[in-house]
Amino acid sequence: MIRDQAPLHEGNIRLADGFTFADLVELLNRHVFFWNGTDAGASDFGQRYYNRYRAEQPAMIRLPTSALLHSEPLFCGYNSGAPRCSGGQRSPRGPDLFLPAEGFPRTLKHVVEVVVPRRVTLPHAAEWRTGPDSDWRRLF
Repeated sequence: MIRDQAPLHEGNIRLADGFTFADLVELLNRHVFFWNGTDAGASDFGQRYYNRYRAEQPAMIRLPTSALLHSEPLFCGYNSGAPRCSGGQRSPRGPDLFLPAEGFPRTLKHVVEVVVPRRVTLPHAAEWRTGPDSDWRRLF
């Protein structure tokens, strides 16, 4: 289930024709979310997300992108669960919220979220840490 629905404000959303707010919540709930990053750490978006929940002491999980490729990852150019109004315009949301690499209209640096449908089996290469300043440790 969506971890935090506080930023999911229906009034900030321009829904695609025939797509309802309930459809959006169901779409979000059907995916596992990853923030992109590098060996140095999370992207700026991922770091801000971590900072929002820092007081809850969340763990971070890191895995190579190649470990997700068999899961048919999809891409989104913004935080799909936190729509904002920009320039008086509501954020668009619809069934094409997440796109495959060949359909993603922007470059890799514009990827904010990488999502995988349903579930992910974490690989043996997965690592975890308790915060951005702690050491990475093997998950398995």
